[in-house]
Amino acid sequence: MTTPTKITFASILLSSALSASPALAQESLKVSTASSMPFVCSMIGLPMPKGITATQFEAYQAKLIRECEIAEEYRSQSELARQNYEMSLTDISSYQALRYIERSRYDQGREQNQPVALTYQICYSDYDRPVQEKSSIIWQNWVNGVSKVERESRALRNGAKFKLSDLLKAHAGFYELSDEFCPRTEGAKRTGHNNIPYPGRLKPSNSYEPDRYWWKFSTDEEAMKAKSATEQINAFYRELGILGQKYMEDGVGISDVLSVRRLDGQYAIWSGESQANESHLDGLFRLLNSMNAKARRGVHMVWETASGQKILMTPVELALLAQQYMVQIHPFAEGNGRVARFVQEIVLQSFDLPHGPSGDLMDDDVLMTHQEYYRLAIKRMGDLLADTDRCLVDVYPAVLGGGPGVQIRYMDQNRIPYECRILR
Repeated sequence: MTTPTKITFASILLSSALSASPALAQESLKVSTASSMPFVCSMIGLPMPKGITATQFEAYQAKLIRECEIAEEYRSQSELARQNYEMSLTDISSYQALRYIERSRYDQGREQNQPVALTYQICYSDYDRPVQEKSSIIWQNWVNGVSKVERESRALRNGAKFKLSDLLKAHAGFYELSDEFCPRTEGAKRTGHNNIPYPGRLKPSNSYEPDRYWWKFSTDEEAMKAKSATEQINAFYRELGILGQKYMEDGVGISDVLSVRRLDGQYAIWSGESQANESHLDGLFRLLNSMNAKARRGVHMVWETASGQKILMTPVELALLAQQYMVQIHPFAEGNGRVARFVQEIVLQSFDLPHGPSGDLMDDDVLMTHQEYYRLAIKRMGDLLADTDRCLVDVYPAVLGGGPGVQIRYMDQNRIPYECRILR
């Protein structure tokens, strides 16, 4: 078996050194592209934009370098998987499954030695069925929907704009095989997936189902902590200038994406009002498309905020912001997590970065500030690649015992640790 040669970090340092000269930095970008350096790495050598302080730029460069390291590791592992085992990283259980499955659910499946495809069921009662009677339709729906990521990420690479119509198509793609609806009698508690997803449509306004509260807090202290977080989050988006403006008939403006209010004597949290969804999304697409266009032109992604300040965003920051924002406004009746991570994935892939570790972040994307979320996500991305590296370098050779690498795909998967098993 062979190990592909990695792009050395010296190439990054060279690009960084050239950043003092705009002409040399642009030439460095051309060389980086020609040598197939991950796109995120080529951004390191670009000159500092006007209106950005040296302190800002130094912190930003440090993030870019870490993202470049992750991209290089991802590329190296992808090549190793292809050369030695004739597969991709998405064939590895932990890497593929944790794009969608919550970590606790994944760990439960490992304890039960249950196929990943059976992790989620439509009705709660289905979870108690024997394995042979469980359905994989939710997993199949997700696989079908996420298969469109490559097409959309290629479009971003080519400078295309991501529009509302693209988002609606992506949402519909996650429900082509089933609407995943579990019926319940009127007044009964939830029995599973009880919201009709309305594939390819934003949730309708002025109806009970879309604008019902998200969850209730068990204590006032917990609620006040959440209220403080939502105020910070809304202020952040307001300063970015991406919150939509929508007015109700009584003239009251709706612009926040999260709110904590009292309901029947108990505090609860709401996602964004459905009346403002399209307006909120317009703001996100304006940011996303502007930043992507700048990156494709070979300049840093700079955004001017509502107060006139200029900020820099790395590719991972942009991807995570899009994902968090979409989860928080919850524009669809069902499937918000899938579609939010779809947008995240097309941004990451368009910069040659690996998939986001969504399964490790599902408890944090609602009430965590963007910078806290970024720091956690970057760590989890590194952790996930460390896991796949162990599979490729240690586990598979040990299991194969010197045999051809391609056999790993066809052998009894029970001989392989759960997180390294091959998804078929």
